[in-house]
Amino acid sequence: HDALPISTYKIIYSMKKIILAFMVFAMSLSAIAADNDSTKVSKKTITPFDRFGISLQTGAGFRTKGYYPLFINNRYSYEVLTGFKLLLDLNVAYALHDESKTYKSAVLAGGGLGYRLIGNTINSSTKNTVALDVLATGGSSIGSSSWKQGYGDVGAELYFRNKQRNIGFSFGAHYRYVNSRTNDMPNMNIGYITLGFKF
Repeated sequence: HDALPISTYKIIYSMKKIILAFMVFAMSLSAIAADNDSTKVSKKTITPFDRFGISLQTGAGFRTKGYYPLFINNRYSYEVLTGFKLLLDLNVAYALHDESKTYKSAVLAGGGLGYRLIGNTINSSTKNTVALDVLATGGSSIGSSSWKQGYGDVGAELYFRNKQRNIGFSFGAHYRYVNSRTNDMPNMNIGYITLGFKF
């Protein structure tokens, strides 16, 4: 097999540093979060790991300016205060051209905030969870992506989760604005849906 290009190793190394920095920052806020949740600890003993979540998602967007957008997302979340989450997104975006069947791709890193609008939080002793989260994120392409861009994203995600198995299913609807920094790629307003798993 051919060796991976140096730029790919740099991207992987950068992602590792981003994930580590996010986890250190999020867990450093545990003391603050514990104080805010102190009146509810009797319901459930909360650890930093209870606050941490990982979700894997795939997304498909509606045709925009001759392109079909596709997304693969790896999201890390940390519930800092009851219902409020810090988000870290590491994802790949593709834009498939309708006529030429060629595509551009971007490796993206971003972050944002989430809020549980409806449903149980980590303080709940309920085993089965149906919840609705609203999210706002933003980020930029990294490395030698062929589709350089910055983006802003808002959306809502519905979760179905069994706490005994500690895994859930998610369905989301999102809007994303893409500010393309590649000459032959237009700026885009993208509506898209996501399906995924949450751990």
